Amino acid sequence: MSTESAPWYADVNLCRPFLQQSGMDEAQYVAAIGEVRALMSLEEAKRQRVAASSFGAPTLHPHPGHHLEHNPIPLLLASDIPAFNLWIELVRLGVALFHTRGLPGIQSKRALLLNADQYRSTVFEIEALADFVTAGLRPTIRKGTPDCVLEVVGKPLNVEMRLGEARFGAALFYAVAPPFHDDFGAYQIRMEPGVGGRGEKVHEIARAIKVDIERLYDGRAKASVSRTAYTIDYSPTGARELSLSFGPHAPQTYAEMLEAQVSAWLTEKDDKLLARTGATPSLIALDVRALVGGLPRPGGKLAADSNQELNTARRTREHREAIMRSIREFVTRAKATVGVLAWWRKLEWELSLGEQLFQPWEMTLSTKMTHEDVPSAGALPTLFQKHLLK
Repeated sequence: MSTESAPWYADVNLCRPFLQQSGMDEAQYVAAIGEVRALMSLEEAKRQRVAASSFGAPTLHPHPGHHLEHNPIPLLLASDIPAFNLWIELVRLGVALFHTRGLPGIQSKRALLLNADQYRSTVFEIEALADFVTAGLRPTIRKGTPDCVLEVVGKPLNVEMRLGEARFGAALFYAVAPPFHDDFGAYQIRMEPGVGGRGEKVHEIARAIKVDIERLYDGRAKASVSRTAYTIDYSPTGARELSLSFGPHAPQTYAEMLEAQVSAWLTEKDDKLLARTGATPSLIALDVRALVGGLPRPGGKLAADSNQELNTARRTREHREAIMRSIREFVTRAKATVGVLAWWRKLEWELSLGEQLFQPWEMTLSTKMTHEDVPSAGALPTLFQKHLLK
């Protein structure tokens, strides 16, 4: 018989202020938390939290350019501090689990949530399946390709899901792009061929680059610094920017690297779909939330912040446009894929509490004929029928 006490997030009275701020129904909350707690015992979650020795706040999705060092589920379940950000993460997962609980085959997905290597791709699949369920699309989970089949007005639509991981280059870019003084000048960082594939640590290279940037800025080094892993060229009178390029033969900027990587991911999925799905139209669901951040809303509270616009929004906009170019180019030449449904981040600072809980992400649908923002999961059946199943 278990003697473990209930965690703080299971106490409805304690969490009622959170419910009131977010507009969540109490019964829905109890059901959602019950789904998350069913994943593992609190005792096991606490054991894994101690073993992880993690001091950062757990989050279901890594921030752009970062990796999850530990599976966040036991860390969230074992959290002993009533904090709104942790509560949001628990409820988001619980709601997705609640909506998908009746799908045949979902138990194997739930089990993979606790697998450190499978967690990231699995949580995206469950979130996508939850959106499909709430939209009334009746997903059928499959083993192999495609990941599921949707029923759209009586017609089948294959869905293959692809997680966009933040690989070495993405992690390094975010690690070496901190805010600088207004007159810091232009830095061009060129990574040597093969860096990142020989066991190098992102934080170690980033720390060395930052030291060299400071040496260039205060005059302790001249206009260029050359190391084994990288070369930095500095122009104190240049534009206020920092660029990072990759590639042994044709150096790529970060945006170009994103464009090439997304193209490769989508092409790989299209080839698999072509070989295994026959004449049924197919959609690729692509998660890019670990690659690029959200943008300030037009007229929002950060729109007038020139520092935010210069340091973050401009770079984010450039990188989002690079991914969109790749998606649009792909759908014009795809053989089995008729559309790409992409998941993007919103700028969390500008979201209401209810939006953080129920509408934290953006979606776009791209086909050969259109590229549209998806206002909500409820709009998916109409958009799929209009653009994918003609």
